Amino acid sequence: MRNDKPILSIIIPVFNEVKTVGEIIGRVAQINIPHEIVVVDDCSTDGTREMLSSIRPRTFRLIFNPSNQGKGACVKKALKKAKGQDSGDTGCRSRVLPRRDTEAG
Repeated sequence: MRNDKPILSIIIPVFNEVKTVGEIIGRVAQINIPHEIVVVDDCSTDGTREMLSSIRPRTFRLIFNPSNQGKGACVKKALKKAKGQDSGDTGCRSRVLPRRDTEAG
């Protein structure tokens, strides 16, 4: 029997990140292991919600908070929905992924 469970759940809590969330989701989506992306929008008011709704791919799970609850609440909510064997989180302002246009060193 094949196991379709993702190995990694990547949690991305966002609040008013319309300028950065698309890039980070695109970069995370390129990870070459079975994964899922869980984005929790913390009641953004800058167009983030609308933008997220318009780019929603199959591996992208989207949760909208009805009010601003903070990063910790977003991560906890995402962990309850995550299906991966392991999980990790990053905010859009974090630079956890190396940029392609720079060299290490």
